[in-house]
Amino acid sequence: MNMQMGHFLNAIASGVGNQPVSRPIRAGGDAQLRTDLANGAGEIRDLCVRGVQREMVMADIWPFGDDQHMMGRFGGDICEGQRVVGFQHLGAGNLAAQDFRKDVLVVISVRHRVLLQWLGLARKVGPTVQGVTPEKRTGGQKMEYPSGMDLAQDQFEGCWLGCGGALVYREVPKAACSTLAQLVYHADHGAFFDGDIHDAREGVVKWPFAPEAMGPAREGAAFVFSAVRNPFARIVSTFHEKVCTLQRDGKPYRGTMRQMLAERYGADLRAGADPVRAFRRFLLFVRDVHVSGQRFWFDRHWTPQAQHLRAVTLNDVAFSHLFRIEDWDSGIVPVLAQIPRARRPEIAVRFNSGPKPVAPLAEYFDELSVHFMQELYRWDFELFGYDRFDPGARPVAALDLAAINMRLADP
Repeated sequence: MNMQMGHFLNAIASGVGNQPVSRPIRAGGDAQLRTDLANGAGEIRDLCVRGVQREMVMADIWPFGDDQHMMGRFGGDICEGQRVVGFQHLGAGNLAAQDFRKDVLVVISVRHRVLLQWLGLARKVGPTVQGVTPEKRTGGQKMEYPSGMDLAQDQFEGCWLGCGGALVYREVPKAACSTLAQLVYHADHGAFFDGDIHDAREGVVKWPFAPEAMGPAREGAAFVFSAVRNPFARIVSTFHEKVCTLQRDGKPYRGTMRQMLAERYGADLRAGADPVRAFRRFLLFVRDVHVSGQRFWFDRHWTPQAQHLRAVTLNDVAFSHLFRIEDWDSGIVPVLAQIPRARRPEIAVRFNSGPKPVAPLAEYFDELSVHFMQELYRWDFELFGYDRFDPGARPVAALDLAAINMRLADP
């Protein structure tokens, strides 16, 4: 009897060498797909319905033993384990010609956004800001932000309220946020908070609060403001304050981050070491975090400023005033004018001035670092008028508030 059995393994391109590797043909040369070993299988990035703060990443999966090795053709193995396995390309082929096995539960499509919309679970955003429809906001150009922030309807993360909701400040870390938050506090109490304003628990109204408190802002009856900073100066300031300096509790910021930077990126953070070289290793780390989507290391201090501001505009609230902190003297005047005279400070005192850079700003950035900055903060440069190639250049043109509101409101 002559019997033939067809295999159902996904086609994989193979190569011969000292360290042979393979990759699924249908992966199409995905730059984010880590090349799998010849006996591995790719794991998709997201599950369609996943647990809170859980995420699947592309990685190589090793087979546990020869009992699960599938002979013939260069096929990817399916191995048992506690990790949920999904198949990135549904058209790559059928399951292996073995028993179905208990750990293969379901084939999950990577086009989960469409399915979520069909199920009615997709996040809904406000339809308009200042009467601008979504189709007109960006002229067809989609805004993408590398960030770990979850933006959703009625979620006003980073907002401070003063004067009974008539004054709204959207905090942007490392852009005079301590000073501006103190100003909101002064507007309510006639004095600055004694200590770090971020430690204040009483006498302040900051998110989370009842979304109804933003009613005046949504109706256009509140003064909504924020400030932005040169992205080059902001990331250097973050490095010196959050990486090189111990925090107020005497511990490093984010626990083991310094150790991780030293071990994985070769950043020499010891006293007397070259901070410029260590900074460039840190910038590579920030870029890797955003590209790979490792949510654990996302951080508000190196999240793009445009993404922070979107927490307001995606909720149908437009900014009344935005200014660059490099233009502090003129930019703070409209804010002071909104504070009742009896509680208005005579001068806008600057708070929390962090460690100063040890070298001119331009020396921190070589050509590769500048490229990383474009990759990370493209929209900050475009929206707020900063020079993307010259770290020390001062913007000339004034901010176009209407255009910024329109672009930030893009869903």
